[in-house]
Amino acid sequence: MDQQSNTPGARPDTSRMSEEAEGTREQQRGQSPNLKPAFRYDEAIRGLAREAQSTGTMRALVEAIAWNVAQIVDQYGQAAAAHFLERFGCHLRYHWEHRCAQAEANEAKSAGRKPS
Repeated sequence: MDQQSNTPGARPDTSRMSEEAEGTREQQRGQSPNLKPAFRYDEAIRGLAREAQSTGTMRALVEAIAWNVAQIVDQYGQAAAAHFLERFGCHLRYHWEHRCAQAEANEAKSAGRKPS
């Protein structure tokens, strides 16, 4: 996504989007932030989220993120939209499954059973 085209209607190659986003957060944290742009972006957004939460401006942050994602999708086209939605869905599924597993473990613990 580094290259931009000034030709109206032309869409830059988005095939590198997956390559740039590869690697788990744990792997990225073990390396120099300069080597992993996704790590830097993650940390920047987390910082903004902490600030928005502490100042009560989460709605403004969500609006800014949504606007910027829309601009990226508009610039890079359907492939970017599909990639974004696929990654978003994967991340949501991870959080939901983790939350469900944690609730099941807590329930088992409360009932005196070993969590499975």
